Amino acid sequence: MIIDLGLLTYALTAVPTATTLSAFGFVLLLIIMIWFVVVSIWLSRYYPQELYKQVNGDADRIPSNILPPFLGGLALVVLAVAALFVGYLLSPTGAADTTNTTADSDSSYTESLPEEDTSLPAAEEPAESPAPTDSTPAPADPEPVEETSCLVPVSEPWKGAWCNPDGSGLFIFDATVYTVDTSQLNDDGSITIFRTDDRDGSLYYTYTLSADETELTQETPDGSIVGTFYRPSYDMAPNPLPDAYWGGYTMVEDNTITDFNPAGDVNELGPTDDFIIDAFRFGSFSYEQLTDLGDGTWSAYFAIPPEGGEYTFGFSEESDGLYMTIYSPIDGSVRYRYLRTSQ
Repeated sequence: MIIDLGLLTYALTAVPTATTLSAFGFVLLLIIMIWFVVVSIWLSRYYPQELYKQVNGDADRIPSNILPPFLGGLALVVLAVAALFVGYLLSPTGAADTTNTTADSDSSYTESLPEEDTSLPAAEEPAESPAPTDSTPAPADPEPVEETSCLVPVSEPWKGAWCNPDGSGLFIFDATVYTVDTSQLNDDGSITIFRTDDRDGSLYYTYTLSADETELTQETPDGSIVGTFYRPSYDMAPNPLPDAYWGGYTMVEDNTITDFNPAGDVNELGPTDDFIIDAFRFGSFSYEQLTDLGDGTWSAYFAIPPEGGEYTFGFSEESDGLYMTIYSPIDGSVRYRYLRTSQ
């Protein structure tokens, strides 16, 4: 039972949630509970008889000291708490390798074509520091759409879409759940990004963006190189959204906020502001199975951990600008509305 508690804590606090392991843990817990009931029934029926035989009917020989069972129960409680704590410490909390498109499609901004001279303006110089700090650069307006296939914040040029040298493994770079990214400008013009746990500051990975902003190298804390990634070409985008809709959007309406839930539900698709849309990125995720529904709305599947989901969104031109609406995947009601504030 104690081991199973640790497994359940590990599975339920992992990011993304380890659904298979948690299901196994719950089944095992059910079996343990049934075993407890069976043993309790057996003891209630046979133990008094066996005890009577052992003491030959002399009640004074029956142990009455409460200390041993109390200490045994206390030991079980301590072990159970320790199992819960160890399971929590061992669970992966958002440190998933960003080369995994499903685990790390929890991302942000997107990219420029590698075969064209579309390098971004020089990154705004972050504070010089030998180690990661708790400050991150403030979001900036996305780069204007010219001949690029994406938008990237000028102050954070490492964000956006990357892929392996052969074009596989497309992923969007951004901080995931329970992580924070801080940057450091190097003497050679490259930028080092430190990805740390926002709870205890432990280092997950370091990334180095080359001075010409064409390569992103990922390393483990011990200096081992995980891989070097490059910007994907435009033709890798799955049915890219027309560039008339690209830009930076700011939320103006959140219909998940109610009297019973004043903070609103979690917006799985990304931040409430600086929501970027382009050929590769929709908020915090890359497109999968993008479909034009023909009535001004679009449908796309997003690999949101642990199971993913399909969302419908549409665009409407109004007097004060272009609006984007995200509809509820459950009943089709309006869930969020965004106004395009930069292009």
